Amino acid sequence: VSEVQVSPKKLLQGVDFDAALKKLGVVDMDDYHAAVGYGRLTAHALIQQLVPDAVLAEKPEGVVRRVVQKALGTGDRGVQVRGLDDMMIHLAHCCNPVRGEKIVGYITRGKGVSVHSLTCPNVKSLMYDSERRISVEWKSGGETSLFDIELKLDVEDRQGLLAKIVAVVSDMKTNIKNVDADTFDTSDAEITMVVAVSDRKHMERVMKGIRKIKGVRDVGRVISRPSMEEGS
Repeated sequence: VSEVQVSPKKLLQGVDFDAALKKLGVVDMDDYHAAVGYGRLTAHALIQQLVPDAVLAEKPEGVVRRVVQKALGTGDRGVQVRGLDDMMIHLAHCCNPVRGEKIVGYITRGKGVSVHSLTCPNVKSLMYDSERRISVEWKSGGETSLFDIELKLDVEDRQGLLAKIVAVVSDMKTNIKNVDADTFDTSDAEITMVVAVSDRKHMERVMKGIRKIKGVRDVGRVISRPSMEEGS
């Protein structure tokens, strides 16, 4: 990480996570995340236990926090817990929420707060434990982030249709990360594609553009089942 001139691996080399958590009065990372969510602890407290004083004296704490989050495999992608700015957060992979959508947080075991789109079908089943639900919001100033979404297209098995779809999406200044196509005996085909969008309006514009293409019957967003980390 160039801005701090120290890698996450080096920064946390030799750190005893169990001892650091014990000093904070929590049993494990799940317990720690819950304590932060309920306002009993802050990420600042964990950083003080994990990072040597010499490094904290040298580097701005905000920079150190980002390195610690990277080392732990977490990042906020422009989201914050309402009223707090130091929670460890990740976007749920089942629904891949994008900026502009209504979102809700769920305190998971070991991975901090998992952020879901409020329309995600998995939210209802996850929120049975109301104590683990937490309010989250999009941060201002994070408009440059891109969000990967997966789309499923039901189309006619027509020559040149895939190339036309790719051209239309590309013309909307949208990066296509992956495309797969399957054909069936019924002259139907299914296309799945992963595209990078900046926000909800961008996503809706892409889907609307695809729907206008002759031979496209329907296009929808793919929502999968939550992983154990996101739903436990």
